[in-house]
Amino acid sequence: MSQHELFPRLFWRLGGNHSQTSVLYALLHRHAGKHEVPLSWRDISAHCPVLTRMTVARALADLVTLGLVSEHRDPNVPPNMPRRYRVHMDRLEALLRQPLPEAVVIPGITPIPALDELARRLDQPQEDSE
Repeated sequence: MSQHELFPRLFWRLGGNHSQTSVLYALLHRHAGKHEVPLSWRDISAHCPVLTRMTVARALADLVTLGLVSEHRDPNVPPNMPRRYRVHMDRLEALLRQPLPEAVVIPGITPIPALDELARRLDQPQEDSE
């Protein structure tokens, strides 16, 4: 399975929650699957500029509640410093290994010929309409 195939599966598994999926991708981009990484709202906004501070906070809290991410706050560090996060890759893998539901169309997963044709057309240079 390619990286491009993982996004729609993860998006589907997280109930179509774009914020959670984006924050999880930002954590993985920062190598949080290997070790704890400090992550602030500014860090995430560099990856996902459309997410507000509160949206990021909710997404992080939801990912912690789901058990996909752990959060560590050092009591010896000032409260305004970024918390440290780690993605539990074993739990993420287990989530992604769950079978997809039987459905006629699952966005991003089900091949749709009309979208293939549209993609081909978008790859071609646009002709002048004069």
